Amino acid sequence: MKKVFTNSKVQRGIIISYIFTGLILTGILSATYSYLLTNRIISSRYNQANSALQVATSTTTLMLEEVYARYFQFYQTDPQLSLYKEGQEVINLQSYLSNLVFNDILVDSIVLIDVPNQTMIDSSSRNVVLSESLDFGISEMLNDLTLPNSAIRNLIFYPRTAVYDQQEKEYLTLTFTSSTAEGTLNKVMFVNLDEHLLSKLLYFEQNANYMLIVNRNGRIISDSSNQNFNNRYFDLEKNVHRNVGIDVENAYIADIGGVKSIVTYQQTAKFNLTFFSISNYQQITHEVTKSNLTVMILFAFFLALTAILSMVLSKKIYLPIHRLVHQVAQINDMNPDFQADEFEFIHKALNDINQRKVSEELRNVFNGKSSETLNIDWTDVQVIVLQPRLVKLNQVENVKASEYIWKLFKPNITLIDEFSVGAIATTEQINAFLHWNHHAWIAGISHQVDKSDHLSKCFRQAKVACEFALTKEEVQVQYYSNIITSEATDARLQIKSQLHSYISRNFQNPQLSIETLAQELGYSIGYLRQIFKEEMGVPYNEYLIQVRMEEAKRLLKETDLSAKDIADRIGISDSRYFYTIFKSRIGLTAQEYRRENREDTVVTSE
Repeated sequence: MKKVFTNSKVQRGIIISYIFTGLILTGILSATYSYLLTNRIISSRYNQANSALQVATSTTTLMLEEVYARYFQFYQTDPQLSLYKEGQEVINLQSYLSNLVFNDILVDSIVLIDVPNQTMIDSSSRNVVLSESLDFGISEMLNDLTLPNSAIRNLIFYPRTAVYDQQEKEYLTLTFTSSTAEGTLNKVMFVNLDEHLLSKLLYFEQNANYMLIVNRNGRIISDSSNQNFNNRYFDLEKNVHRNVGIDVENAYIADIGGVKSIVTYQQTAKFNLTFFSISNYQQITHEVTKSNLTVMILFAFFLALTAILSMVLSKKIYLPIHRLVHQVAQINDMNPDFQADEFEFIHKALNDINQRKVSEELRNVFNGKSSETLNIDWTDVQVIVLQPRLVKLNQVENVKASEYIWKLFKPNITLIDEFSVGAIATTEQINAFLHWNHHAWIAGISHQVDKSDHLSKCFRQAKVACEFALTKEEVQVQYYSNIITSEATDARLQIKSQLHSYISRNFQNPQLSIETLAQELGYSIGYLRQIFKEEMGVPYNEYLIQVRMEEAKRLLKETDLSAKDIADRIGISDSRYFYTIFKSRIGLTAQEYRRENREDTVVTSE
């Protein structure tokens, strides 16, 4: 407590000193802050513009690529268009094209031209001869296509302005052609994209001003401001300065159309297009000036207010928090870190405490104890047991994977032993694990948990499934429901046969245990216990006693060995225990059983 109060006195001294020093240095700090704020605003504007530019570039390029691919495929493979290219008459082709345009938001019209016959089919008007076309640019484009260095052929998206009924329409035109065997132009299809609709894809926020798309010839093929379409971009750009105040490569300052602007650009290999974002630099300087004035006022006000409030309230507010941090740290065996946020520290500590509590409760439930304290929705949950195939959970190469698994199934997860963890998981969590699992983790999944009383049973099912998966190199996830069918059943029968054979050969060994079986046969103890219970019908100890009793009965009938010798022969070193267990299982003493079941032929053993 004394230390906290001492800190409060120091803090008050700092606050008082800061007030007077701040008043003296306000001018210097304001200038420095103005410079930093300017860079920050420019950086923020650049990040906004660049982020939106990437989205617009990706979206628009994908849209253009999809349009081009769709109409390229249409021109090459459409049955009606193939008939038209072969010179055959196609009924209702104009209506067919109109329906196609109607279903495509970017396309304004499609024009088919029969060059030798000088006729055309326009999706937006009746079929006419070429000379009667209302789009006077059609003839110019056809003439261009006959030139060796055709601009239209070199540019996939050709910008042009068409005039219909004295109204201008700005188009990006896609051109597809076919030629005769002699190489002369035969059929042409023009797909006119509405530039105004395309430019709407470029709009991303109000203070970003506008965006442009420029082709490789420097022509603006789309403009969100609708002012510079089909102009040369470099005719608009003057007084270029590469230093924008931040360290970036794809931005510069220039006068665009006489207005000082920050220009951000991005080039695409597809279609050889460059996307530009134009932001008014004067808006930035105005924002900086306004922000500086506001900051200066607020700086002085909050400086004084903070000093007063800190002196009055710091002790009362901080001291309980200080005590609480120490108490939580002591409970959770942690060192309090006062450099970090105290509330985050408390939150983390309480979460750790709660996780340990839930894990302990869950471990008890898996071991067959009451599950009433678990707060779990039993709808659509299963038990999953997970184990790395060859490495322990605490090894370096498995730490990240282990952290992911704990985070995925938290809080209903617990450490079973040093090799495995168990969790109560929803289908969504299990699917997430299956999608993620690439670290050679083995998992066993139980039947659906219908109610809390079935948790212990389902845990055993999941553990058996996990142990079974460990015996299969190609299996990473095993459902318990699959173990009792098909290949799993065959495998369990094979294991049953191995167990029967091994015990038949070694039951005379007094030290024979399930641990010995697990080590000799290469299976886990838990898995073998499950095999005994489900395949043999009895636990391991009961099965071993049955085998030994059968051998004891045979020796009593066929030999003159004493009960003590028979006990030694069947692996029971305590003859008194043999007498007791024989009487309780057979219902007769060893001598009584021999008298009643004595055979004429007796084998004498030395």
